[in-house]
Amino acid sequence: MRILSLVMLVLWLGACQMPSEEAVISDSSAGISFRILSDSKQTYEVYVDGLMMGKARDFKEGDAILKILPGSHVIKILSNGAVVLEEKLYVAAGANKVLVVK
Repeated sequence: MRILSLVMLVLWLGACQMPSEEAVISDSSAGISFRILSDSKQTYEVYVDGLMMGKARDFKEGDAILKILPGSHVIKILSNGAVVLEEKLYVAAGANKVLVVK
């Protein structure tokens, strides 16, 4: 009888399982990258809504994306203090835009 009780207990415990949970993380951020057409070694600084975000070469098309919040933004590209590109754009959630720097 003890063996039968032990077997039943093992089978019952084996059938019990702790609940499991799986988290799926969705990336709904937007992004921009840059296609730089000039062959010079000029440094282009990227500004999003007036905030310096880094160098354009750090976010080259096909290499990296500058993640931003979805919505409207003013993007400025400066070279030696001069505005090379200024564009107001809307980027939807999950979308990536490529800006051309000439």
